Amino acid sequence: MVGDYYSSAVAVGDKIYIGSQSGSVVVIRTSDTLEVLARNEIGEAIMATPAIVNGVLYLRAGETLFAFGSR
Repeated sequence: MVGDYYSSAVAVGDKIYIGSQSGSVVVIRTSDTLEVLARNEIGEAIMATPAIVNGVLYLRAGETLFAFGSR
């Protein structure tokens, strides 16, 4: 999880979402040991804390507001 992190981590269920200044979103499992579930590159700096509402992850990065969720 190398990088600069300015936003706060957000936990939902057994997952923690962390956005980095370099533009990656790291998803880790809440457990006693570090388990990285995913690393997603979005291509824009993330300086704001993600928000999760009704199962949708909102992520403000650079000049874009992303919304990730299932249909």
